[in-house]
Amino acid sequence: MGADSAGLLDVAAMAALFKCSTEKIKRMARRGELPAFKFGKHWFVRRVDLERYLTNRVESNRHLRRIQEV
Repeated sequence: MGADSAGLLDVAAMAALFKCSTEKIKRMARRGELPAFKFGKHWFVRRVDLERYLTNRVESNRHLRRIQEV
């Protein structure tokens, strides 16, 4: 499936994007580490949710680096 006009990414598209296995993406989704949802037997992530998630991760990492530099 990949990315479609509705702004959804499936597991294969996410794995290709992050250069990891589809199983890793599924594990992260099941644990709630990704803003994913399941429809039937398939996991999906809305592109806007992924962008928000990544922005928050980058911001929190910057904060941690600043603390470690002090």
